[in-house]
Parts: sequence; C-alpha cells; structure tokens
Amino acid sequence: MITLTLWHWLALAALLGVGELFTFTSYMLCMALAALITGLTLAALPMLSLAAQGILFAVATLIIAGSWVYYTKHFFNKSDKPLLNNRAEQLVGRLFTLETPIVNGVGKALIDGIIWKITGIDTPAGVQMKITGVKGFILLVEVATEN
Repeated sequence: MITLTLWHWLALAALLGVGELFTFTSYMLCMALAALITGLTLAALPMLSLAAQGILFAVATLIIAGSWVYYTKHFFNKSDKPLLNNRAEQLVGRLFTLETPIVNGVGKALIDGIIWKITGIDTPAGVQMKITGVKGFILLVEVATEN
C-alpha cells in the first residue's frame, strides 16, 4: 500500500516551486502551495487517506489558482494606457479624408502611413470620414457630420 508523508508533500512543494522559477506562469506556484497545505494537513491529521490527500491537493490547487486568476484580472493588470498595443482601437473617433471610394461597403484608407481595410456605406473619394469602431482589423467608418 502506498503512503505519503509530510516529507513527500514538502518535497513536491519544493520541486514545484523550483519549476515555477523556469516557467513564470504562477500555476506551478499554486500547486506548490497546495502541496504545502496538503502536507501540513497530513501532519495535523496523520490518518488522512491517500484518496483524501489527493482530493485535498486538487481542491486546494483549484481554489488557489482560481483566486490568483481573479486577483490578477481585477486588481493587478490595471493600465493607464489600455490601448497601447491596440492601434486600431486608438483610431476610433479620428477623422480622415477618403482617397479611394468605398464600393459595396468595403474600401481602403491610408491612415498614419498604414493602409487599413474599412467598411461603411458606399462613399466617393474626397469625403471626410469618421472612424466609429473596430471589428477585428477592419475599421468601421461613417461620413463625418459637421457640427
């Protein structure tokens, strides 16, 4: 019969901790903490079965990893420039003049030295357009209204 002791769980926690140093994903760290919790629980409850240890390890891993994901999404990754690496979204609200017409709802526009695929109502060249949104890498445009 296989039995695990506190030292087995501590060794697993150490190995997972070292593995985290090579991956930088935080998930091995979550499993290392779960192994530590399982080992400490086993030290407090030495008659804990192997199945109960496995279940405790799995549940602790899920709770710790889920908590870490929630924490990082809601508190850690706030940026003062959320559109920094999203050039298309940065263009929303900008005005430009059509150099080629929009035909059958599709056209191209040269904006800041980049040719963008645009979509909107059929419009002749020379008309001032406003970028209203982005769908993938396609800019959604409409005729700019004068205020």
